[in-house]
Amino acid sequence: MTAETSKMVLAAGLFTLLPGVLRSRIRTMKSGEPISVGSIRVTAMPVDHSIFGAVGFIIEADGKRVVYTGDLRMHGRKPGMARKFIDAARCGIVDLIIVEGTRLGDRSKEANITENDVAAEIANDISGAPGAVLAAYSPLNVDRFVSFYKARGRRTMVIDPYQAFVLHLVNSRRLPDPLRQLAPLIMAGPRFPFGRASRRLHEKAWFKDLQGRLIDPARIVEAPDRYLILYRDSMREWLFPLGLPPETTCIFSYWPGYVREERVKSMRRDVDAAGGRFVLRHASGHAHPDDLFSLVAAISPRRILPVHTTAPDVWARRFGCTAVANDGQEISVT
Repeated sequence: MTAETSKMVLAAGLFTLLPGVLRSRIRTMKSGEPISVGSIRVTAMPVDHSIFGAVGFIIEADGKRVVYTGDLRMHGRKPGMARKFIDAARCGIVDLIIVEGTRLGDRSKEANITENDVAAEIANDISGAPGAVLAAYSPLNVDRFVSFYKARGRRTMVIDPYQAFVLHLVNSRRLPDPLRQLAPLIMAGPRFPFGRASRRLHEKAWFKDLQGRLIDPARIVEAPDRYLILYRDSMREWLFPLGLPPETTCIFSYWPGYVREERVKSMRRDVDAAGGRFVLRHASGHAHPDDLFSLVAAISPRRILPVHTTAPDVWARRFGCTAVANDGQEISVT
């Protein structure tokens, strides 16, 4: 995996219940620079996705070339990534493309909302909000953090240590340090000092810098209309133990399908009890079908293998040269 992907896996492993990956098992690669695994040559190419550091792959062996799109989109802030990916893939004949299709089938009629559209909608929601504003989104979605930060208006943005660590990790020689440059405040729950992340990171300089940015949750409760707050349902018991402040606005910025989950239903009930407003604002991390079709047509593979989709037959009807396989089924590239 790339160093960027490795960082996101590390953050998720430390701050969530997701399993981590042993560092001894990770071999990092630089985007655009091929590595060899035996007789197989693999090149990672950056793609735009809702998770920072996503890549697609070009795999070459025995005179054959396989392209894997990974999860990608063309409606984010970095459309140039898709163009470079296509250019790299077209440097030779593509015998097989393994292509995602998350938004095919039942999701094909979803509006293709861009990341900039979402930022504008969020800015409007915040500017008219009378009370607290809660930002419910994944800390791994750095583009969404930027959308909320740009839309905050007069409010101070408050994030948690998970988001702060992700921002610390995306810092590089090519990018300014977003945590220092943007200087959001950081709130930590009472269990944070005893958690896995705290135990692993407490000796790091980043963790020590964190202490000077902490805000007492009581300050947020005293003047909730001053803040834009990164929020998850699990935070309510220690951040708002008496219930959400009156007229709270919760901006839910995940895939809308998650609203059927109990944790989100609980969040909505809390917002309703506060006489507030629960709104959905999201741009998908996955490409619109039309964009996927254009990408595949531009690469012009000899064969297509759909993955991560409930409608693989769409490819066969549109392009013909499609292999629809079950899990574990062998596909021959001839």
